[in-house]
Amino acid sequence: MNFTAEAVVDTDHPSLAGHFPGNPIVPGVVVLQQVAAVAALWRSGARVQGFPSVKFLRPILPGQAFSITLTQASAHIAFRCSIGADVYAAGTLDLYADGSDER
Repeated sequence: MNFTAEAVVDTDHPSLAGHFPGNPIVPGVVVLQQVAAVAALWRSGARVQGFPSVKFLRPILPGQAFSITLTQASAHIAFRCSIGADVYAAGTLDLYADGSDER
């Protein structure tokens, strides 16, 4: 079962000022925050435990809309961030088993 949602990082996001001045790209950690937010929508309040595998294939630009697709894949959940047919980031994530934050 797949779940897909649209995301966009606003051009005034605070992380963009230093990443990179004059030629901003969305930092990977901000992309992963978007993936975690979509997982919480998909699995009603779920919390991400970790990202065992992540590959950033292309930079996402501020204000650029992209799709996040989640797929249950054995023990992990696979994610893909794409614009059209082009994949910009992909990997796997794990959720806490009961949705809690076990810090």
